[in-house]
Amino acid sequence: METQQNALYGSVETQQNALYGSVETQQNALYGSVETQQNALYGSVETQQNALYGSVETQQNALYGSVETQQNALYGSVETQQNALYGSVETQQNALYGSVETQQNALYGSVETQQNALYGSVETQQNALYGSVETQQNALYGSRFRYSTILKKFGRSFYFYTPVFINLGKRIKRQIKILF
Repeated sequence: METQQNALYGSVETQQNALYGSVETQQNALYGSVETQQNALYGSVETQQNALYGSVETQQNALYGSVETQQNALYGSVETQQNALYGSVETQQNALYGSVETQQNALYGSVETQQNALYGSVETQQNALYGSVETQQNALYGSRFRYSTILKKFGRSFYFYTPVFINLGKRIKRQIKILF
């Protein structure tokens, strides 16, 4: 089953319940959304969207299935959920103000998330056996950059002003002794 749509405010909804079937959906639209659901054995879902304000939601509950989602959008979000055996989730996003949320509850599954974004955030949760999580972020104003900078500045200022605080405390003690 192959579905292609190039429309304004259009939506594509595809459902398949098959053995060894595959669903391929491509949409290049403004304000469009793609929703794909598949409950299959050995099936695969591939969804690509290049849209403005579009969102991609993909859900798969399959054996040995894989979900690959790619989005290059402005203000878009990608949400991928998979509950599978030996499945893997790979999510890549190159967006402005975009966020990637990936949740996986699987056996021997792995989650790989890469984001190269401005003001983006990456949230990865995994509850798995023998699973691995790899998260890479190259962002401006990201949490690592922001917190490390604050800590460095605070550490330097605290180290620099420590003698000043000690001397100030001694002066306050002297003034208290003089008054009382």
